[in-house]
Amino acid sequence: MKITRHGCDVLIVGGGAAGLKAAVTLLEGNLKIRLALVVKGKLGRCGTTANAVSDRMAFHATMPYTPPGGRDNWMMHARDIFEIGRRVSDRPQAGILAKKSREVTEYLCSIGVPFARDGEGRVSQFLTDGSLYPRACFTGPYTSWDIEKCLKKRLEGFDFDLYEEMMLADILTVSGRKVSGAVCVDRGGNLHLFETPFVVIATGGAGGIYLDNCYPSGMTGDGYGAALMCGAELVNMEFIQFGICSRRLKVACSGSLMRSVPRILDRDGREVLRGIYENPSDIFRVVFRKGASWPVSNEEESRILDIISHREGGLFLDYTSNPSGWNRSNIPGDMMKWYSEKGLKPDDERPWERLKLINPQIYHHFYKGGIDLSREMVDAFSAAQHFQGGIKIDPWGESSVRGLFACGESAGGQHGANRPGGNALLDTQVFGGRVASRIASRLKRRTGIPAPVDGRGIGEAYSGSFSREELKSILDDVKKSMSLNVSVYREEKSLARLEAEMKARLERIRPSSDLRLYLEVRNSILTSLAVIKGCLGRDESRGPHLMWAGEVLIPSKKRFDNIYLIHRMENGRIVTSVRRIQE
Repeated sequence: MKITRHGCDVLIVGGGAAGLKAAVTLLEGNLKIRLALVVKGKLGRCGTTANAVSDRMAFHATMPYTPPGGRDNWMMHARDIFEIGRRVSDRPQAGILAKKSREVTEYLCSIGVPFARDGEGRVSQFLTDGSLYPRACFTGPYTSWDIEKCLKKRLEGFDFDLYEEMMLADILTVSGRKVSGAVCVDRGGNLHLFETPFVVIATGGAGGIYLDNCYPSGMTGDGYGAALMCGAELVNMEFIQFGICSRRLKVACSGSLMRSVPRILDRDGREVLRGIYENPSDIFRVVFRKGASWPVSNEEESRILDIISHREGGLFLDYTSNPSGWNRSNIPGDMMKWYSEKGLKPDDERPWERLKLINPQIYHHFYKGGIDLSREMVDAFSAAQHFQGGIKIDPWGESSVRGLFACGESAGGQHGANRPGGNALLDTQVFGGRVASRIASRLKRRTGIPAPVDGRGIGEAYSGSFSREELKSILDDVKKSMSLNVSVYREEKSLARLEAEMKARLERIRPSSDLRLYLEVRNSILTSLAVIKGCLGRDESRGPHLMWAGEVLIPSKKRFDNIYLIHRMENGRIVTSVRRIQE
C-alpha cells in the first residue's frame, strides 16, 4: 500500500455548493495559501448539488424588497427558521442564515447564477413551506446545478490542488483536541496523508445508508464517520427529511407536481385516500397542501401520504386523469383562487395539462427522462432526502475539535427538525463563507500550525483481508434495515433491536483489500448508530421524526423543546448526551 504525503494550509473535502463556496472565499481573500480540494468523484459531476432536481428548486433569501420590507425584515426569516425547526435549532445560527442571505444571493448573481427575475428586474421570489412570506429564489428545477457551475467556473480562475476520486478516511488530531491532518484514499486504494491545521468537511449527507433515497451514489456519511472517529460531536441526527420521489428519476414530487392534484394510487390501482376521507374536497385539499408541506412532517396532515407510501412500498402518481369527484363544486375555494391566479380552468383540464401550464420545466424534465406524464404514471416512493443534523458547529462552522470545520449538509445545529424550503442551499453559501472567513483570520495570524505528522503505523491501520463480499452484504443489510425501521416508521422495540445489530456489525468488520468499501461500510454503520440513538433518545414525534407505539403516533412533548441530543465516540462506542439549547 503506497502512502503519499501532501502539505497544505487548508484541506476542503467535498466539491458541492458548500465546499466550493469555502474554497472560492478563501482564494478570493488574496492570501498566499496552499489549498487542497478533495472530491470523491469528478468535480462538478458528483454529490448532491450537481445532481439534485426538484419541482422548482428554491434558494431561500430575504432581500430588501421581500415582504414585509424594512431594514429588519430578515428577523422574520430568522423567526421562521426557528419556528419551523420546532425549537430544536440554534437561534443565533438561524439569525446568521437570515441576515447573511441577501449578501450571498447578490454574490451569486454577480458570478452569473441566472435567478428568475420579476417585471421590475428584481430576483423573483415565491412562497415555500415554513415561511410567512415569499423568499424563495430559483432558476428552475436545476437551481443547485446552476450554483455549482458558477462557483466551479469562479474557482477555476485560482491556483489550488485538486484531488478527484479520492475519499476521506480519517481526521488526524493532536490528543483529540486539534486537527493535524487527514488521511484520504484514492481509487486504487493508496493512502494520502495531508498535513494541515485546517480541515473543512463538506461531504454532504448520508442518503446511502438507506435503500430508499434520492441521493447520488457514494453518499455514505463519510464526513459524519470521520468526525465521530476523531472525537467531534454530532447533533440532531434523528431529524432526516423523507419525501415522495420519483423512483426512476429521483425527483422530489413536491410543489406543482402535487398542486396539479394527480390521482394517487396504491400498487393495486386504488385511490389511496378514498377510504380515509369521505369528502372528495378533503382529498384534493390534502394532496394540494402536500405541494407546500413536502417532505413529511408530524405537524402536517399531509403526512398521511408519506405513511401510506412507506407502508405500501410506494405509490403511483397518475397525471393522465383527474381523481374521483373532481369538479368545480368539490374543489376548495382557496385552490380555485390559486388556479385562477395561474390562469387555469381546473375543471376542464387533466393533471398533466395543469402541470404543464404551471411548471413546464419540470414537465419536460420528466419527458426527457423517459416519462410522458400525459400517458404514463410516476412510480413514486418515500425517500431519504436531507439530513437536518450533522457535525455540531459553532456560529463560524467550527466543530468541537479545533481546526475541524463543517458546512452544508455535513453540519448540524443551524437547522432544526424542519427548515424552510430553500434554506439548505442558502446554508451552503452562508456557512461555507463563514468557515472560510474564520480560517482566513487564523491564517493571517498563522496560529494553530501543528507539528509534523508522524505517519508511522498508518498503513498498518488500514491493512486487512476482510471479505469484500461480506462487506457488501453488510452494507445491503444496513440499507434495508434503516429504510424499514428508521424512516417514516420508528418504534422503540425495533430501534433497540437494530441498535444491537449495528453494534455487532461494527465490531465484526475489518479493513479489506477494497479499502474504500470498508470505509463506506464503517461510516454507514457509525452514521446509522447515531441516527438510531437520536431516535431512541427522543420519545416523541417532531418534524420528520415520527415515533410510533404500535399503530399510534406518539405526539410531540414539550419537555423536548430546546433539547439537543449530542453524539460522540468514547472508547470505541457512540455515547449520547442531552444538552439544553440556549435561547
